[in-house]
Amino acid sequence: FGARVIEARDGGAWLALTVLVCPAARLDPRRTMIANSELSIGGLCIANSNALLRQTLPLTALRVDHLERTITGLAATTAVLQAAANVPPATESDAPFAYAFH
Repeated sequence: FGARVIEARDGGAWLALTVLVCPAARLDPRRTMIANSELSIGGLCIANSNALLRQTLPLTALRVDHLERTITGLAATTAVLQAAANVPPATESDAPFAYAFH
C-alpha cells in the first residue's frame, strides 16, 4: 500500500493511494481499459513493471470517514483483482475481471 500527495494543475493537493495487484506483464492492455471502466473504485495503472490499483482524493475536503471507506474499498477490489490475476492463463474462469489478465 502506498500513499503520496500530488499537486493538480490548479495547485490543489490530492492524496494518491496505490495498492499492488500483480506484475504488469499479466495485464492485457485493451482488456485492462475495459476493466477500468467497470471498477467501482480506483483504476489500474502501471508503475515500475507492476500493476497497481490507484485512487485519488482531494486533500482539502478529505474527511477521515471518506478515507477509511476508500481504503476499505481499495482493499476489497484489490483482493478481487489479485484473485483474477492468479487464475492460470489457459483456464476458463468466471472470476470477476479475469478477462483483464493473461
